[in-house]
Amino acid sequence: MKFADCIVAGGGFPGIYAAWRMAKSGKNVCLVEASDSLGGVMKSREWKGYWLDNGTQNLDLRSDIAREFYTDILGEELRILENHDWASTIDVTHTLGFEMPDFSVDDATTARRALNEITKLENKEPVEHSDDARSFLDWYESNYGPSLTSAIRPMLAKVTGGHTDAIGAHGTSALSMLLRPKLAGDDIMVKLKGSSAYFNDRMGVTRHCGDDRFTGSMASEQFAYPSHGGLGQFCKRAELRLRELGVDIQYHSLIEKIDSRDDGITVKTGHKEISGSTLLWTLPDHLLSKVLDIQDTIVDELLPVGCCIYAFEVKGDVIIGPDYLHDFSDTRLPFRYSRPGIFSGQSPRENHTIVMAEVPSHPSDQKSLMQATMVETVWEDCISAGYVKPETLYTDTCCWGVPVAFTLPTPSWINAYEHVKQVRENAHQNIVCIEPNSRGRAAFIRHFDNQLGALVQ
Repeated sequence: MKFADCIVAGGGFPGIYAAWRMAKSGKNVCLVEASDSLGGVMKSREWKGYWLDNGTQNLDLRSDIAREFYTDILGEELRILENHDWASTIDVTHTLGFEMPDFSVDDATTARRALNEITKLENKEPVEHSDDARSFLDWYESNYGPSLTSAIRPMLAKVTGGHTDAIGAHGTSALSMLLRPKLAGDDIMVKLKGSSAYFNDRMGVTRHCGDDRFTGSMASEQFAYPSHGGLGQFCKRAELRLRELGVDIQYHSLIEKIDSRDDGITVKTGHKEISGSTLLWTLPDHLLSKVLDIQDTIVDELLPVGCCIYAFEVKGDVIIGPDYLHDFSDTRLPFRYSRPGIFSGQSPRENHTIVMAEVPSHPSDQKSLMQATMVETVWEDCISAGYVKPETLYTDTCCWGVPVAFTLPTPSWINAYEHVKQVRENAHQNIVCIEPNSRGRAAFIRHFDNQLGALVQ
């Protein structure tokens, strides 16, 4: 029987990072993965010589440990994205250096009304969401007022694939792109944010506002990308580096049974048994409940949000948008446009590269969204949003769907979550799970630093 200080279940980003951290600190780590490679949704697909990712195409270096991690994994393959920038739009005007809705330009009337309503709310007791069993929109109105709530309703429907009233207040982390709108110019926003924590928590400002208090973490040269192979290259290099650090990677190992003891835990996968002091479960929690034979109602209280991704081959000089454009318009399908081909010099044909568009969707809608007529609609949206030059023609295209990109809680989710968590912890004290809203790359690194590291070390 194999033995490890910690068994890591799942070879996606959380599993890779946790295994790296523990191995670097001298722990004996076994990583168990059901497929034949690491990466999960970070794996890239090859198309016509391009490497296409399943979502955001960058590596966030805005913390010392993240920079150390990505540098150690990728080495000379790490390419710093100089002058990396993003923008947002709710109609026809881009706001450079801002990822959230900017109502100050294309919807100035709503902006003025919303700012007045938020100001009146300042002296009221803030409504926290941690113990709130109401809907997200009810929580939003209590913190931002009715005008802004009405304005973000169609945006909420867009970024969640159609969900609106069914989302609980605990969904704020996944919906952070709606929490700091811009309601005036940078000069006014800076004054408001600097005047109190109340306004700082609710107001947005661009990274070009010139005030280091609000732009320090968004400075350029804080993002990177593999120099070739897309994010899939990160996954390949991660396997090599983890093996160098002594991590025992077990592929084709679907966990079938978990036995707990006072001094540790045993994981059974097919004909193998692995014993360890701790099991770090990085896979979806409902899969753990299934293995442990725990009745789990959490999954019934979660709303799935998928994503349809479209890639278009174009001539490089037709792209006029920034690295990322977040589109909050309710007249266009995509929420985000990006140019990953530029990030790593992907140009298998002379002067050609790729742009991509992402459309949030309910899993049941993905088949209809990937029909040829819908692909043409998405391309027209790329043009009307101003991401590529008018009347541009693409030379080829492909699309695919990610059935579940993330999930959102319903108002009654917290009760089901706390119940299942308590049952699991009472029966298996040596299993460590990821807390909700902590699975994203930057979020998981913070979560490991703040909580998980002490539990699995």
